[in-house]
Amino acid sequence: MHEAHPDAAEDIGAFLTLAGNGMRALAQIDANAAVTALGFPLTGMRMLDPALPFVTGSSGDEMLPGGHRSQRAPGGARRLGAGRRRRRSPLRLAEGMVTGQNGDVNLDHVFVCGNPALDFAATLRARRSVRFEMFVTPDRLNAWYVESGLVDAVSPGQEADVERARAVREAVYRLVTARRLGEEYDGAALTVVNDAARTPPAVPQLTPSGRWTQATPDEALSLVARHAVELLSGPDVPLLKECENPECTRTYIDRSRGMRRQWCGMDPCGNKIKAAAYRARKRTATEASRRRTS
Repeated sequence: MHEAHPDAAEDIGAFLTLAGNGMRALAQIDANAAVTALGFPLTGMRMLDPALPFVTGSSGDEMLPGGHRSQRAPGGARRLGAGRRRRRSPLRLAEGMVTGQNGDVNLDHVFVCGNPALDFAATLRARRSVRFEMFVTPDRLNAWYVESGLVDAVSPGQEADVERARAVREAVYRLVTARRLGEEYDGAALTVVNDAARTPPAVPQLTPSGRWTQATPDEALSLVARHAVELLSGPDVPLLKECENPECTRTYIDRSRGMRRQWCGMDPCGNKIKAAAYRARKRTATEASRRRTS
């Protein structure tokens, strides 16, 4: 069912991908859906066997694991503030990672940008290349709202909620990029974000166990839009930077001393760039040594 990647492990990292013959066998027993539900991206499968009749939908769609963090009832409330998300075990982290021909794709929501609006804008990953969409279902969108710490629970959403969230996300990204580059705001993007911010946000409630915030999808989206308004009109604008990994398009707030932060995070962007630089230096040294001995 699996085959090793043909390149050297020290160059790309060893990982396994579903082989084309394995996928054909799954197709014969009508088990494709069961495999994709585990998180294997169809784009990787199609690279291995382009003849398979898979339907991938729009460019950049990901197949996502079915499970994500469950929501607590108010009786067991505990406020998850921004930056205070629960640490996951190595096993759970491994379950959230899938591998295809293009390398590792982490399907967990990530919060490394320093502001919920920036983390929200980053849920369309690698915008200038593969464009991995994280908001593929209402459940995945609601999971982001909860895991971000903005709210504690969100009422079930619909596809229309996902479409609105994507529209606000793209508007936030355009406004953040314009602000970072010192350009004029796009009028349509301003309207989208301001309209979302006008929706009354979720109101926190005090329970015997602490603070609890239950939201509708529109109320949760309003909180994101309000964070964008505060960010783009506040003192952190000069600190906005884009990750220096060419494949990453996250914008983050650089609060490091001397603004020396280069990446959204060491894992994976910083480690990836450093590893590439090391390989380049090693290759150059090897070539120089060969020239000296020839």
